[in-house]
Amino acid sequence: MRVLTAVSSLRLAAVALGVAVASFAQARPLDDIVKSGYIDVAVYDDFAPFSWKDADGRYRGIDIDIAGELAKSIGVEMRVMMRQAGEDLDGDLRANIWRGDLVGRKMADVMMHVPQDRGLQEMQPGEVEKRNDLVHFCCKYHLQTFAEIVDPDEIDGKTFAQFVYKKIGVEVDTVPDFFLTSAFGGQLMNSVVRSVTFAKTMQSFEEGKVAAVMATKAQVEWMARNVTRKTKVVQYPTPDIIRKDWPIGLAVRTDSRDVGYAFELELEKLAASGRLKEIMADYGVTYTPVPVND
Repeated sequence: MRVLTAVSSLRLAAVALGVAVASFAQARPLDDIVKSGYIDVAVYDDFAPFSWKDADGRYRGIDIDIAGELAKSIGVEMRVMMRQAGEDLDGDLRANIWRGDLVGRKMADVMMHVPQDRGLQEMQPGEVEKRNDLVHFCCKYHLQTFAEIVDPDEIDGKTFAQFVYKKIGVEVDTVPDFFLTSAFGGQLMNSVVRSVTFAKTMQSFEEGKVAAVMATKAQVEWMARNVTRKTKVVQYPTPDIIRKDWPIGLAVRTDSRDVGYAFELELEKLAASGRLKEIMADYGVTYTPVPVND
């Protein structure tokens, strides 16, 4: 559900803050984090190339490496909190930033890979204003978009029309899933092969069960580096998707926004030095800066 969480935001639930919540949800300002010697960072589980745990139990990914640079900039150890994606962004922010999970009420100091799409926020101002009472959105570090990975020996067209006859894979309940099953009058519905995880979608492509995969550009670029099948990354026109791209950044508690201010400055340095581009290139991903006015 990560792509749906990040882009569609059409099912964002209204957030209600109760007195009981305030009694245990205590944010940590920057000074407290520095004094403690560590920072808790929430990342999405099983979300290559941004965050995952490898076979040796090591945390890996673009978001892990960026968070490590941010922790180093304030002289503390990074402690990773790997969390599953919820039904929507509000649920993820509730679990990671302002209330904590249902078991231990454990909150993170910062959450990575938070979509910050002003256009979608303006479509639902009542819900966003409630979240903004609790969450400070900041530190945009990459502009995300959609793309497709194809086998050029099977696919040589320039539009989705060719998938009336060819199979295309998607992760279930994501924007690509909804787009491909409803666009063009539903003509592609029978060609869409859904998998419960992106890893399984990637496996379907590798095994030749589908001729292409639609996902975020970062995901398909990662795929291109990690499959043995012949590949080409393309971007077909998507007239029925309202938002073609969206920024991703960080979220912190509103009363810990000094953490966000510190990391905003550090991310500017990482971008200027080329370090952000280098981190993403390590995973085969093209770094796309967020426009200043986005």
